[in-house]
Amino acid sequence: TVNSAVEAMRKGAFDYITKPFDLDELEIIVARAFELDSLASENRYLRKSGERGLADMVGESAAMRELFD
Repeated sequence: TVNSAVEAMRKGAFDYITKPFDLDELEIIVARAFELDSLASENRYLRKSGERGLADMVGESAAMRELFD
């Protein structure tokens, strides 16, 4: 039912499929789920790699020295 689908989404479901379901629709939803998971994983990696702060930055200009300070 629509109510059960809404409740499932509130509880964290990625998507829902009504019965009887179409195999093509299922494939699209699963592909989107994998893509979202991949993007989330990449986002976590990029955030973690950004935690190094200024460690990899180099420069000797006045602006860079101000930034380092």
